[in-house]
Amino acid sequence: MQPNKLLLALPVIAVLVAASGCTIPGLGGGGATGIGNGIVIQDFSPDFASVQSGDDVQVQVKVQNLGEVKAFNTVAELTGIDVSAWGGGFGAYSSSAAANLGDLLPFDKEKNTPGAVRTNIWQLKAPSQSKGINTPYIPIVKVSYDYKTSAQKLITIVDENELRRILQVGTGTLPSETSTASAGPLSVEITTGAYEKSTAQQFGFGDNLFPVQIKITNTGGGVVVPPGTGTSFYGGGFSTSYFGTIQNYPVGIKITPPEGTSFAFGSGFNSVDDCSTGTVTKDMWKGKELIITCELTINSPPTYKESRPILVDAFYRYQSEASTSIQVFGTSSDSGYGGISGYGW
Repeated sequence: MQPNKLLLALPVIAVLVAASGCTIPGLGGGGATGIGNGIVIQDFSPDFASVQSGDDVQVQVKVQNLGEVKAFNTVAELTGIDVSAWGGGFGAYSSSAAANLGDLLPFDKEKNTPGAVRTNIWQLKAPSQSKGINTPYIPIVKVSYDYKTSAQKLITIVDENELRRILQVGTGTLPSETSTASAGPLSVEITTGAYEKSTAQQFGFGDNLFPVQIKITNTGGGVVVPPGTGTSFYGGGFSTSYFGTIQNYPVGIKITPPEGTSFAFGSGFNSVDDCSTGTVTKDMWKGKELIITCELTINSPPTYKESRPILVDAFYRYQSEASTSIQVFGTSSDSGYGGISGYGW
């Protein structure tokens, strides 16, 4: 949406003041006990680390939501081995290698209540192999889920006269505003200028646009993946392709500007993204980070000063993995050399 030209033409002087470089972490670790990076694989192991050919084997995965938002469409997939050769991999929540673990409630920081725990056990049978052959197999579990990291930053908007009084009789600076975020595998950092001044001139010309940078970083130890079929809660609501190119690490970002402000249209080719619709879908570079730069304009400045929040919701599907080891000892006896003439037992 283009800025309102009529509003820009009004003889309004406004100042946007915000703390520069203020970080809003999305990862857990510090703070209350139990906060972590979204869904964490607590355990992935077999009931026996070494078995013989034909033995029954159980492999369990246990996951827990240590983040602060609900996880949707959680799937645990057994890979790294040919599951069909290991008896099909029947489990409590699935009859195949992929187990649907459903939705997991988050850690409740206020009540210090642990996040939901879910397990799945795959029923396997060690594959046949000849006596004397000992093979180490490395099963891998991939756990994926739809998740969201929410962040908020307060910015202070004042008119020019109030700013002049603050600078003349006060400390010379405005106080830094607070920032908050939910715990998850992606961290969100919102940065605005330390001191931005806007003077709306006649016909809308003048420096009325303020840059807002949003940096999203993968801090969870896993990887962002495209939404799967049927994921309609978090990541599934956003496009995963643009200009015909499939995104490998797509993140949908919903940005709610402070009240009385709006985002200007950006082409994406002049270092400014188009945030005017309120949503942006972007690929994380090498799955590690992405940066969005929006331009904000003040449509309704206060007559004094106000703190107004900017809200950022990052939607994505995240995947973590873990591995274990199973040693298989062969037990099959040889009955000869396959009919080769002149050889036999």
